[in-house]
Amino acid sequence: MKIKAFLFFILSSFSFFCGAQNLKAFLYTATFNSPSNKPYIETYLSFDANSIKLKFSERNGYFGELDILIEVIKESTIVYSDHYKLKSPFFVDSVSNNQLFIDQQRIALKNGKYDLKLTITDLHETKNKLTHSEKINVDFKENKLALSDIELVENYTKTEVKNKLSKSGYDLIPYVSNFYPPLVEKLNLYFEIYNSDKHFSLEKRYLLNTYIETYETKVALFDYTISKRMFAKDLQSNLYTFPIEKLPTGNYNLVCEIKDVKNNSVIKKKLFFQRSGLKHDKSL
Repeated sequence: MKIKAFLFFILSSFSFFCGAQNLKAFLYTATFNSPSNKPYIETYLSFDANSIKLKFSERNGYFGELDILIEVIKESTIVYSDHYKLKSPFFVDSVSNNQLFIDQQRIALKNGKYDLKLTITDLHETKNKLTHSEKINVDFKENKLALSDIELVENYTKTEVKNKLSKSGYDLIPYVSNFYPPLVEKLNLYFEIYNSDKHFSLEKRYLLNTYIETYETKVALFDYTISKRMFAKDLQSNLYTFPIEKLPTGNYNLVCEIKDVKNNSVIKKKLFFQRSGLKHDKSL
């Protein structure tokens, strides 16, 4: 998973042009596979409602509109393109709308290395524009043990009607940031495991450890560890929650690790995040 915190976080910045307002957006991408070995990426975009120009509708109130162009390029050839308009929720006022609204897309891609390019324009203030590009690597080998990227989840519900937010019987609302402020007291995550039945064909079982470790020392936190003995399958979905109300301010990694029956590490995936736990910090 690649997280791009376009404004405030330490991983990267999203460029912006001068306009009546400065359009603010957050992005991360995650790669997944299927039992038939048909990989795809998901893009999660989040927009700050205060950074877009709102238009008044007598019927519903104030709203914004964004023009979004997504292109996926491989060796100078566009292999995927989508150009669409995104409308914000309606607001009762044109200012002080401290809310993020989200857009998620799912793009089928074969294994390979790609460039993802985004162009986002405020349709009510066309000078208010963002452009962004990043590298994407899709690499799921057929019948080989693999982990998907880790998807951070704001909240989830059981799926009633299947839609683009649906995975393994749940609708997952993405958490489009790698920063957890004091008021957020839970960290939800989703990931998938592929082809464990092929890799553990004799044992038919393995150990899955999911935990939080300190970023600097790489030491796992005992109170933030979930260990499960798993039975091997072609695809296994995992949706976990860590209570983080007492997690101190700091830099951390979220880790998903598979071990064999002899406790040897076989495969591991990490995701960096930051926590501000100011109201629980004893030093303050």
